[in-house]
Amino acid sequence: MAELIDVRRIYSDGFHNAFTDLLRWRGRYYLTFRQSDNHGLQPPGHVLVMHSADLGSWDICGRISTGGDDRDPKLIDAGDRLGLILGTWYVRWQDGSIANTPHDLVSQVTVSRDGTCWPVPRQCYSPNYWLWRVLPAEDRFVCAAYHFPRREDRLMRSVHLLVSDDLVDWRLHCFMREGYGSGEPVLYQPEPGVLHCVLRATEPDNHSWLGRSRTPYTQWEW
Repeated sequence: MAELIDVRRIYSDGFHNAFTDLLRWRGRYYLTFRQSDNHGLQPPGHVLVMHSADLGSWDICGRISTGGDDRDPKLIDAGDRLGLILGTWYVRWQDGSIANTPHDLVSQVTVSRDGTCWPVPRQCYSPNYWLWRVLPAEDRFVCAAYHFPRREDRLMRSVHLLVSDDLVDWRLHCFMREGYGSGEPVLYQPEPGVLHCVLRATEPDNHSWLGRSRTPYTQWEW
């Protein structure tokens, strides 16, 4: 069993800094998180990226702000590149005459070749598909994205397996699961030819679900 040896604060500025991800790439550690006034969508948050050679001294090496509420960044080891995927809530246009959802979610990705220069993020896939975490697997990238018609429709979420060759253009591979408030799915691959998924759900009783599929990953058991 893992043993907790030490806890150190590496960054604090009085803001709501949360939703972290940590990755080692090219001999350095990279940390990313959302920074805002609070957990909510207003005022909009942005994403910070920090790096360290020894886990002791940390420096900011990236700041990503798209104009919407940027949150839940995840780092991607793409070999000679370092990727970062995030979800952004944008205010939907409304004319006041019809009832409408106030926000739409857009998944975006940016890719750096040196860990310090981050291009403007590009939208990947369709609105209201949240590409939660990307897994490099078998010479491509795979992601279990969860979809919702509106932010409020938690019980109508569905999960879809997407694949990409370049982190920007994604295509549907198969349908994975529907209902139960499924969200925030993470893929992992402990052995070749088998994908596993763990996802958060609201039913039954806020339990998580574990899924498994063998190549070609079109049939899932939960």
